Amino acid sequence: MMGEGQAQWSPPVALRPVRSETGRAFFIRATAANGWSKYDDFLNRVGLKPSDLKIQGNVDNLARAFGASPEEFENISDRWAVETVSFDGHRFLQTKVDLRRRRICHGCLAAGRPSTFEWELNLITECPEHGALSDTCSCGAPLTWSDRHMWVCNRCPAPIWEDPPMPPANAMDLPFQRYMLGRFGKRDEAPCPLLDEIPVETIAGFVEALGLLFEHGALPTMPGTTSLQEKATLRELGYSKLVGGAGSCDFTDIVSGYRVATGIICPKEPIAALGFIKDAPALFSRGRKELLAFLCDRLGLALGYPVHDLWRSEYIDIDQCAAEVRMPVRDVIKEIRANGWSGLCYPWADRLFVPVDVHWQLQQIAK
Repeated sequence: MMGEGQAQWSPPVALRPVRSETGRAFFIRATAANGWSKYDDFLNRVGLKPSDLKIQGNVDNLARAFGASPEEFENISDRWAVETVSFDGHRFLQTKVDLRRRRICHGCLAAGRPSTFEWELNLITECPEHGALSDTCSCGAPLTWSDRHMWVCNRCPAPIWEDPPMPPANAMDLPFQRYMLGRFGKRDEAPCPLLDEIPVETIAGFVEALGLLFEHGALPTMPGTTSLQEKATLRELGYSKLVGGAGSCDFTDIVSGYRVATGIICPKEPIAALGFIKDAPALFSRGRKELLAFLCDRLGLALGYPVHDLWRSEYIDIDQCAAEVRMPVRDVIKEIRANGWSGLCYPWADRLFVPVDVHWQLQQIAK
């Protein structure tokens, strides 16, 4: 029996997660739908907080609190592990998710659509229909994951909840983000054969590194970037180099800069001529065959000799060859001509590149 002045407990409104909605977004939607005065009421009334959903059993408990079966809550898109989180089966490092500030699309919310997982990924900054995602309330305060309403911060009064914000009319043409949304199944796919077979969690890092490469050259370590917008701009640049045809991805200036900076004409690992990009995870992931072939072709044109393996050179610079076999360059050239190996070598500008097997033969002659 309830005591005088004691509020009667009532079950929460029977909501259900929708496809691609994350547990954190569902918490805010449920808080607003139940008219709870603050976000903490969810914890007090249901006994769970968003971080509890990182444990699968608690998703089942949340379902029961809303009078649903666990199967009805399988739509919650995020699944958390020690260092990673998966959204609808796409796995990302937790560092790629904004765990503090919340971003929304005003246009989507005004149209009655729920929050969706890609808004939580740092690599997505725009809605393809409505423009830039926002991380601030109309009052100017930041949106956070402790808010009690999806488009209003906790500083604003309740009546403002009834007026969805007007969407900005500034949708931008961002081909890379459009491509990624296609990979997530959120819009028609725009095929990119160089990336289509690579897992989505490695793509953004690679195209960002490629953008940095064309911005800064072949530095030994990747330069830092400061803002989400800067990262987004670099990704669009890198992606444009991949989809713009062979002529748009020209490494000539980058390789020339590498040779001037290091004094190395023919690196033992051809990919070293592209500096920090040699460590990009996409180059080591499954499904990278098309990408590796493309890079070999473009890098070979810049180096001046064929590249069939990014991590093993098949050619050596004539000066280096002469130094290693301890013969003058003119004598090396004489031996190459005498043995009929000239057709196997590649001239480039004032350089001559010798196949490694010819180099080995020259070593035997010099002994």
